[in-house]
Amino acid sequence: MNTRPVRLLLCALGGLAGCESAGPPAEPTGPEGVADGCAEIALLGAPTPVAPAWCRELVTGPGTAASGPNRWTDDFDHHLSFASVDDAYRVFDHAPAFSPDCSARHFRHNEHWMADVGTDGCEGVLLRPDRTFRFEGGRLVVEATVAAGIGEYGGRVWPEIVVTTAPEPTARGNSDLYAYAQFPGSWSFGCRLQSERVPICALFDDSGRGTAGRTFEISFFQHEGATRVYGGEPGPVGGARDRAWRVCDGGDPDLLCRDRFRLELERDAVRVFVNDVLYMEHAGLPAGT
Repeated sequence: MNTRPVRLLLCALGGLAGCESAGPPAEPTGPEGVADGCAEIALLGAPTPVAPAWCRELVTGPGTAASGPNRWTDDFDHHLSFASVDDAYRVFDHAPAFSPDCSARHFRHNEHWMADVGTDGCEGVLLRPDRTFRFEGGRLVVEATVAAGIGEYGGRVWPEIVVTTAPEPTARGNSDLYAYAQFPGSWSFGCRLQSERVPICALFDDSGRGTAGRTFEISFFQHEGATRVYGGEPGPVGGARDRAWRVCDGGDPDLLCRDRFRLELERDAVRVFVNDVLYMEHAGLPAGT
């Protein structure tokens, strides 16, 4: 993967389910830009029912991303409320493998980007910068700030960081519910950041065989022959890893639970940092993995 351009995706995923669609957005005529007749509903991962983003008339505004040589930063300090995602990004509210009846929409709000995802028939949404990147000096680094430690998410909702050579999801008919498995036929690597604070990462080759071409999966209990393995779970209460990755209740403002995750990829190593603390490492991975 380190000899060709790759794309970076940030994803919010949930469990598989089936449902009735909420339908296309109606004309917004109610208060605060909400369409008349659009009821408040439960959304994936939301603590209380709200009027979903697909029922709102989103405003537009300038983007906040800064793109440099093989570099991308975005503080999302946009001062907008219920705004559309600017064209510096590609959004995938309806990935090919996911239900066509899914109602979902990305938007910008409260100085970050968000996604409203229906609770039924929606496995997740994906977003990426509209450009490619390359490994430098044998290393690729991705950082993202996200509230991943909300206890109510459980096994239903989690964010993922994905690196792939594919320009977009390609997994039509794929039953795998993970974002990093939505690119069969392309090299991909991803880590899912579950609320149990146990990262699980997987590599996929370009063969598409089996489970989308998966070649390995690593976690605190899956080592894939690495000669150095560290962490991957919270560890002792009060220890460095336990303090680094915060835990919140569903009713807490997500601002109180946002942590900065850093994924470092090398030819034979994977490292995950949380708020600058090394949280998981698999180094000395065998050649060919």
